[in-house]
Amino acid sequence: MDSWLTIMLMCGLLIASLQGTDGFRLRRSKQDKNQMLETNIKQLQNHYNTLGAEWVRIKVFDLDRVNVLKSSSCTCQSLMLEGMLNVYEKIFTDMLKKLEKKELKASVNDIMKEVKNVRDKYSVEQKLWKDLQDLHHVKEKNSTIQGVALNEFLMVINEAYTEKEDSRSNQSTV
Repeated sequence: MDSWLTIMLMCGLLIASLQGTDGFRLRRSKQDKNQMLETNIKQLQNHYNTLGAEWVRIKVFDLDRVNVLKSSSCTCQSLMLEGMLNVYEKIFTDMLKKLEKKELKASVNDIMKEVKNVRDKYSVEQKLWKDLQDLHHVKEKNSTIQGVALNEFLMVINEAYTEKEDSRSNQSTV
C-alpha cells in the first residue's frame, strides 16, 4: 500500500511541476482565468496609467447595445438578409439612374418601394449593421483608444464568455 501511495504522490508532484511549463497545463477553472485576466489587465492599466476618472468616462464599446440585442429578434440570418436588402437597394438605385425608359424606371421604383418596405422591418438589424461598421473604424493603434479599451476589457470578455455559454446551453436543450 505504501508503494501505491508513493506512486500517487510522485504523480501528483510530476503534474504540479509540469503546471509551470508550457508543455503541459491542466485546464484552469473559470475563477482562475478571471483572476489571471484581472491581474494582467491591472498590470497594464498601471503601466499605461489608465485608472483615472478621465479614462472611465470614455467608451470604445457599448455593452448596453449588446444586452439590447440579446432580447431582440436579431439573428445572424436576419442580419445577413438586411445586408442583402441594403445591397439590392443600392443596385436598384444605380439601375434607376442609368435607365432612360419610363416604364422600366417605374418597374424599378416599384421594386425599390418593396425593398424599402421590407427593410423597414429590419430596424434592429440596420442599427446592428451600423454598429458593426463603426467597429471597423475603431483606431486600434491610437493610445487613447488602447487605454480606454483596457478599462473595458474585463466587462467585454466576461460578456463574451457568458454569451457563448448561454448559446451552448440553449442548443443542448433544443
